Amino acid sequence: MEELVFRGAMMNFFANTKKLPTVQVALVTSAIFTMMHFSPALIPVVFVVGLVLATLRLKTGSLQPCIAAHTTSNTMFVLLAYPR
Repeated sequence: MEELVFRGAMMNFFANTKKLPTVQVALVTSAIFTMMHFSPALIPVVFVVGLVLATLRLKTGSLQPCIAAHTTSNTMFVLLAYPR
């Protein structure tokens, strides 16, 4: 769902409606993505993940790689947070 909102609708909104350059679109959507995660300790990590996902969307023009990368990222964070 996050990819549909952030890398889909929101990136399109800022690129098409606000006419922001692609670098600004990636930065703005990544910043909003970071703020929505409510974790001050993880701000740098979440921001970088947002930038990577935004870049992936811009490079591929598709949400599918973003969804796969986001799923992988979330899985890694869960595995690291809850070791066996």
